[in-house]
Amino acid sequence: MDLFRWVPGKGPVQVAPKLGVASLLPSDGPLREAPCLLVLPPLWDHHGHVAWLGALLEQADLRGCSSVDEALNRLVREAAGPSPGAWVEGFGWDQNLWGGVYPGRASLDRLFPSRPVYLRRVDGHAAWVNSAALAAAGIGEDAPDPPGGAFLRDGGRLSGILLDTAMERVAAHVPDPSFEDLRRRVLNALNHLLGAGLAGVTDMGLEPAHVDVLASLDREGALPLPVEGFAWVRPGQRDLPAPATGSRFHLRGIKLFADGALGSRGAALREPYSDATGTEGFLLWETEEMARVLKEARAAGLVPAVHAIGDRAVGQVLDAAAMWGTAGVRIEHAQLVSDGDVRRMAALGLAAGIQPCHYLSDRSWAGKRLGGRMSRAYRWGSLLRAGVPLRMGTDFPIEPPDPARNFLAAAGREDPSERLSVEDVLRAYAPPHQMDPAFACTLLGCEAPEALGRTSESQRLVFAPPPTGDRPC
Repeated sequence: MDLFRWVPGKGPVQVAPKLGVASLLPSDGPLREAPCLLVLPPLWDHHGHVAWLGALLEQADLRGCSSVDEALNRLVREAAGPSPGAWVEGFGWDQNLWGGVYPGRASLDRLFPSRPVYLRRVDGHAAWVNSAALAAAGIGEDAPDPPGGAFLRDGGRLSGILLDTAMERVAAHVPDPSFEDLRRRVLNALNHLLGAGLAGVTDMGLEPAHVDVLASLDREGALPLPVEGFAWVRPGQRDLPAPATGSRFHLRGIKLFADGALGSRGAALREPYSDATGTEGFLLWETEEMARVLKEARAAGLVPAVHAIGDRAVGQVLDAAAMWGTAGVRIEHAQLVSDGDVRRMAALGLAAGIQPCHYLSDRSWAGKRLGGRMSRAYRWGSLLRAGVPLRMGTDFPIEPPDPARNFLAAAGREDPSERLSVEDVLRAYAPPHQMDPAFACTLLGCEAPEALGRTSESQRLVFAPPPTGDRPC
């Protein structure tokens, strides 16, 4: 086995195997079979959802299903066992993988005539529910669309698809997990992330119960990885959380949602979607209220992060930040950004939280949504050249937490103007300066050290942390 370390400006440099690499490898697993190993600095995922990942590990996982029938078969297989009245929960369906047509409630009703079913789309911005779930929430056929969302209809009747804020009407009736349930899910998720070779994670959208569990685990010294937290703040919420610093859990900021997602056509665009005339997505905040929350957050010592995917949403965040001269705001995703707003982000001192792995998942259908606007989408290189700092994550569990997919997407991007170098990716994966990573390096196994940046997704890159934790590499 050959050993390489990554040297900025030079790339992979072969080194003599004097670092006790064999002692760093797990006793079994794919790294022992890799012909080459790369030693990288510690990698920190800057955008994910820990409790959500933990829930998915216990619920129906519908990611990658290529048809409605496959999703239904998997749902039946993974939903067996609970009491007859228990809710059926799942995550990960994507209508773009089965022709772009949304599923309906009738297929769920046939399988689950009495058990309520609540299935979140892969982006978390749409839900597929059955009639029992609608009835449990008291939603009738004449229910009006809420601000910032929609109940989709088929032939005038509710189809069972809920977009953005409409999801909350049903989600409010799904039983909350207990403290012990959440504790188990958080630990399972963090151990899963540890196995992906991550030295720490940022949770973008914590509920108060999640904060309580993470703080409790931190006091016990039981967190497998350090966690930086951003608490979810909704429109109309008056009280902001206080920042908190523990040993491995820090509550660092707040998270707002300016719009929905591109895949469910909830991302707020300045012009209609190319494949849905008259549809421009949703803005979830009033600009003045967003500006007030950004100002109050900064005054309280909190970092504001705002989910903004569409160009209209990105523009709104910039307008809100400019009202009070609020620097230090993070725009999460920033998937469609105009030239002028790229420059405004830099001038206002904003950072961008990006997930290049989304491009791998979206590129087969995003052009249909955006048409000629694809030239202004996924603009990692443009943002970096303008002076906008990048923070890289995977948005797990929407995407797998494997950092290799971000390396492949960013360093292997077809458009050279938006491509990032491996050094750029490593800088964007660096731990926050206030947080200590869990270990000193990450090991990558591959066919050859030049594998970083290959565009072929069949090239498997395997990450794993040194099992000895803080042992230096």
